Amino acid sequence: MRDWNGCSDEGNVIKTLIVVVILLPRLASPQSGD
Repeated sequence: MRDWNGCSDEGNVIKTLIVVVILLPRLASPQSGD
């Protein structure tokens, strides 16, 4: 996973955004996620 921290491509940005979008609601409402 070198491109994750090695390259700053749009793909990495998109992946990061997806992870953030998925994790944010879980951190904000863990009960709702489960």
